[in-house]
Amino acid sequence: MQPLMARFPLNVPSEGTSEVALVRSSPGPEKLKDYVRRKRLTHDPPLSLQDVQDRSARHGFKIDASYVSKIENGHKRNPGADALVALHYGLEAPLLELISVAAGKPIKQSDAEDEQLLSLFHQLADEDRDLAVKLLRTQVKARGLTAADVKSIKKSRRVA
Repeated sequence: MQPLMARFPLNVPSEGTSEVALVRSSPGPEKLKDYVRRKRLTHDPPLSLQDVQDRSARHGFKIDASYVSKIENGHKRNPGADALVALHYGLEAPLLELISVAAGKPIKQSDAEDEQLLSLFHQLADEDRDLAVKLLRTQVKARGLTAADVKSIKKSRRVA
């Protein structure tokens, strides 16, 4: 098995910044085992296997740390829907993105962006959700966009 740093080499930033990011070095679609490990280790702060288990349990989904480890090590290649939803909560990963990686099928960039925004929205407290909706409506209104304009923009993004 290839060591972790060989699969996810450090991308050292330019001088004056302190961020260090993990980058994929392998071509082709990302495998679920690599995706789960990357999401876990690039989370801020990085998540332990136990953290993933605990975070998913807080949302009512059970996934054992040992099961996450088996996924990362390639011993569990086809986890079921419940496990994917548990990983979604445990890793704070967009569900559509996670499912597409598990299925080995790419998703459209616009769908991934929509899913990411929706995921962030669901992480907000109720009063913050109301504020976010008001802000978005104000922004759309300020630009003079109608509901039909927004639908048209969304359709054009999905075609591209």
